[in-house]
Amino acid sequence: LCSPEASKADVCAAMTFTEARAICSQLTWRKYDDKLYKNAQKKLASELIALSPRVSCGEPGIFFLDAEGLGRLGGEGKLCRDLLRLASRHGFVDGRVGVASSAFAARVASATSKGRWHIVPSGRDAHFLAPLSIDILPLSESTRTNLLALGVRTIKQMVALPRSSYIGRFEADLLNAYDLALGLDPTCPTLPSEERVFQCTMDIGSSMESLKETLFVLKSMLERLTSDLRQDGFVADEL
Repeated sequence: LCSPEASKADVCAAMTFTEARAICSQLTWRKYDDKLYKNAQKKLASELIALSPRVSCGEPGIFFLDAEGLGRLGGEGKLCRDLLRLASRHGFVDGRVGVASSAFAARVASATSKGRWHIVPSGRDAHFLAPLSIDILPLSESTRTNLLALGVRTIKQMVALPRSSYIGRFEADLLNAYDLALGLDPTCPTLPSEERVFQCTMDIGSSMESLKETLFVLKSMLERLTSDLRQDGFVADEL
């Protein structure tokens, strides 16, 4: 992994819906729709491929890109500007970019930067993370409480002790966080997974007069779709 970028779009509501509606009478409220978010995620990821061939989607609003070899195309600063410009064209106007040698450090850089982007010098992930609070690490509440009880409040204090000193005394989440703090993150941007859409049509020839006939036709179409999926080694995400 070399210099992945984490682009995050955060939206913060600073007023109630009633207050917002008073300002914009045409404002509508939509409940959270997981499928809607995933579709938007896939759409933006397909656009990000134009800037890097390896794009991975994490949780909603988080993307990891591989920037290896892109230095000859204007450098990391240009890549950051291009990422923000592309995301803005798709409605993500508050995006942030972090560039680092590991995915975790890149994500932290995107979230803690005071500007629109932050570039961590190559190989300096551990130095960048050292002064930050252990709160940014993926630790359980009990592990965090135990560290605070020992006076460990920063990542620098945590990694000052050898990794072996934590084995058997803390849960596995601390050992994983310890590696992340040193810039060791197995997360890597990958090539987009292949997605295919299967369709099935049937010419009935005339109108159907009973529910039984309708169900028979639908059952036949589902069986044909299932057969096509099985032949190509696919499973149905939605049928």
